[in-house]
Amino acid sequence: MGKVNNKKLKRRKRPTATNPLSVLNSVDSSLDDNIQEKITDALPLIEKLSSTDANERAWAAAGVSNLVHNDETRKYLLKNNLLGKLMNGLSDPTNEVVIETAGALRNLINVDNTICLELYNRNILGSITPLLPKINTLISNTLIPIDNNDKDIKTKKFENKIAYDYSEQIINIIWTMSETSEKFTKSILSCNIVQFLMEFIKSLDKLPLNLVNVSAQCLNTITEENEDVYQYFTATPDFINILKTIASGQIPIANDWENNGILLKLLCSNILYNIRSIISFSMDELYSIIFNIISSCLEYKTSESIKEMITLAEKMKIEEQKIVQKTKDLKNKELIDMNEGKPTYERAKVLESHLTTIQLSLEILANVCSEDLNDGMNNEEEMMDEGMEMDEQDEENAFLEEMDRINEMQDANDANDNNATDERSKYIINNGIIGKIISYCENFYEYNDDVKNYASSYVNNTNIIQLRSINALNNILMMMPKEWYVNNINDVKNMWGWLYGLAGKASGLLSNNKEEKKNINDIIESIVNTMWSLVRAVDSLNMNELKIVSKTNELMMFMI
Repeated sequence: MGKVNNKKLKRRKRPTATNPLSVLNSVDSSLDDNIQEKITDALPLIEKLSSTDANERAWAAAGVSNLVHNDETRKYLLKNNLLGKLMNGLSDPTNEVVIETAGALRNLINVDNTICLELYNRNILGSITPLLPKINTLISNTLIPIDNNDKDIKTKKFENKIAYDYSEQIINIIWTMSETSEKFTKSILSCNIVQFLMEFIKSLDKLPLNLVNVSAQCLNTITEENEDVYQYFTATPDFINILKTIASGQIPIANDWENNGILLKLLCSNILYNIRSIISFSMDELYSIIFNIISSCLEYKTSESIKEMITLAEKMKIEEQKIVQKTKDLKNKELIDMNEGKPTYERAKVLESHLTTIQLSLEILANVCSEDLNDGMNNEEEMMDEGMEMDEQDEENAFLEEMDRINEMQDANDANDNNATDERSKYIINNGIIGKIISYCENFYEYNDDVKNYASSYVNNTNIIQLRSINALNNILMMMPKEWYVNNINDVKNMWGWLYGLAGKASGLLSNNKEEKKNINDIIESIVNTMWSLVRAVDSLNMNELKIVSKTNELMMFMI
């Protein structure tokens, strides 16, 4: 309960981890015939990762990259030293092999982040570090102009693409490892990673935006709750000036939705927020930058995006059916993403990237509104992360005890009200943030099977947006000053009724899918948290005209 902090996985306590590969010894007996057949077909890929032919090594890495998404196949491949083969591939003399190998490693980490521990123990940092100077050289070469010769231009484009793909894949691994392993994050700083990533951000007008964005995403993760990075920004103040210039909207390309330039703008603002203790300009100016960007992001119409994605899913279904008819060996199809590069597929990726930007804006909003979160609440989150379980009665009692503690904390905060709260609430009101969030909270949508099958990650992202918007609203309500409640009596009453109806609507949703059920339960829990925040804020005013609920029974019914 209380304020919600949307911190990354690496910031959360995890159960004590042993070797993530130790479960593999019992895999064989549990495999059904189809899985066993798929694994049998995949084993030659492991062998070809060590082929003397660079083309075969690259092909094998690309095949593995797709196969690791299947749980049993992944476990079996890991048992056959997949990690060792892929780590060796990072030092391959052929750039194309490194690109495909890095992509396979990235996919492997994404589907099973416990593997990060094994990669760290195997010294993946030692494999990555020598690649950073090489990337600097590759990127520097892309910035060198050439004579206007058709042959030279064609060669240059090919070389540039290799350089961009190579850089993006390696940075993606650094980013993904930093998301999951705090040890890796601290270790990578010794490689001067801040300057390395800032070079890409500085060159945003000369490099593909997706490469610049992934560099900013990586830097955003590395700077999160990490005071060790401060020295690199104080040593080079120009880094802060560059980030501020982009975040302030002074670079046109960073204001564009279609190429997702606005994501870079948002990331730069959050990097500044992460290092706010050392920036030279005022917090009021930083809040102005952050809330203006968030407001722009929240103007995005997901309803129009959903309609377009439904149409795209239907097209993808037709395209796949045509591929199946033309493909004689379906097993090869399992190893290659046949949609890659098609206009339909590319447009779907653009729409999904837009949702990623909205997710991040809501995450930043929730975190900025909870920056004064009490350490005791952080400690409680860590306890829950370590796997504590309660029965229903204990959970209910703990819930009510926490609400009492939050009331006491809020009373203390009210007694020491600070300018930060006033500044944040000012920008929330001036930018109409609450109204924009509410439109996302109401985003319940029943997707057809085509969308679920061909755009599953898009569907999942819309659910995450709904959950994060409710979390952000909760934090805002806890942060808003008493004057706001007094001056908006009718709106507060209407919000209570709206939240109650929203909880009822979510409770009425049915699904046989385990993941969908969890999403619904998470949304209901978040709505109840928000209702509690509204109740305690109103009750603290002791105004009869603001008594929106007399009993907690209305809330407790949603906790059953």
